[in-house]
Amino acid sequence: MLATLNNEANDTLRDLAGGVSLEGFAIEFYTEVYSTDRHGSKGESCGYFKDESLADSFIRSLPNSAGYGKGSAFLLTDGKIAFVLGDPAKLIDEEKAAFTVGQAVVENMASLRLRSYGV
Repeated sequence: MLATLNNEANDTLRDLAGGVSLEGFAIEFYTEVYSTDRHGSKGESCGYFKDESLADSFIRSLPNSAGYGKGSAFLLTDGKIAFVLGDPAKLIDEEKAAFTVGQAVVENMASLRLRSYGV
């Protein structure tokens, strides 16, 4: 089931990546429920709850409730599918990067030309 959800999420991301409007999607605050190891470190995510008190009740209903924890998360969601938002990503100035690559190519070509002349 998780693989099916991941495939559905990837398909939705591909659709959105083409510049499709995000109409219907919003950034919302959710509570994540996850398993913990014996040291209390975060393990696999069980899912995300909009209602924190329901997340707490869900954890208490589990047979080994001490083996679970919760945390906060921002999700981009339309209410049916969601994407976890994390740390900001650094975007590269592609024009500047292309210029830098071009300079390196010119310098390498000049160096090769000088070597061909025995310099």
